[in-house]
Amino acid sequence: MKVLFSTIIVSVFLFFMFFSCTPPLENDEMTYIEVAGADGPGFAVNFADYGAGTQPVAFGLDSDGNIHITGTVNYTAANAVITPPQTIFTLPSGYRPSAAQYFGITINGYSNQFGLISVLPNGVVAIGTSSALDWCPLGHLVIVR
Repeated sequence: MKVLFSTIIVSVFLFFMFFSCTPPLENDEMTYIEVAGADGPGFAVNFADYGAGTQPVAFGLDSDGNIHITGTVNYTAANAVITPPQTIFTLPSGYRPSAAQYFGITINGYSNQFGLISVLPNGVVAIGTSSALDWCPLGHLVIVR
């Protein structure tokens, strides 16, 4: 019973995280910078926007100075477990947290495949996974500076 209840709670959490947390690229409060866009820092080797009708990976600052990262990233190399973590992209100066922050995520659209997003003070946004990675919805990460 305890395992069933935990599974239900995790499933509900992941559903809302995946389907309801991605804001539009621009709104009244902030403008997002697309990682692969003309003003963006670009992706590290083996990463790109997922495409297929999903939102591109982007970041921005809100009025409180918090960093927001959103979109869906594609791992372009052969599907593989990513350990140690690999850099997805690097946030430019002015968009970096003062301390490392970590976010547990699901990968490849499965609730039983997990990854860890690291956002580091040097601006590195990295991912490590427990299963072979194809794509990863970042949802909407909010990093407190």
